[in-house]
Amino acid sequence: MKKLSAVMGILALLILSGCATKGFVMEQTDPLTSRIAANEARINDLMTAQKTNSAAIQEAKEMAQKALDMAGRAEMRAADEATRAKAAAKAAEDAAAKAEAAASDADKAAKKCEKMFMMEQKK
Repeated sequence: MKKLSAVMGILALLILSGCATKGFVMEQTDPLTSRIAANEARINDLMTAQKTNSAAIQEAKEMAQKALDMAGRAEMRAADEATRAKAAAKAAEDAAAKAEAAASDADKAAKKCEKMFMMEQKK
C-alpha cells in the first residue's frame, strides 16, 4: 500500500508538472510567430520583385533581339545600297570614258574637216 501510494504520488506529480499552460505556450511561440510572419512578408516581397525583374529582363531581351534584327536588316540594306552605288559609279566611269572617246573622235573629225577646208581654200 505504501508502494502504491508512492507510485500514485509520483504519477500525480509527473502529470501535474508535465503540462504546460496555454499562457506559457503563447508566451514562447508569440515571438516566433511574429518573426515567421515578418519573414513570410519579406519572402513575398522578394518573390514579387523577382517576378517584376524577370518580366523586365524578358522585355529587355525582346527589345535587344528586335534591335539586332533591325541592325541586321539595316546592314543588308546598306550592303545592297553599296553594291548599287558601286555599279552606278562603274556605269558613270564607263559613260565618262565613252564621252571622252566621243569628244576625241569629234576633235579628230573637226581637225579633219578643218584640213579639208584648208585644202579647198588653197585650190
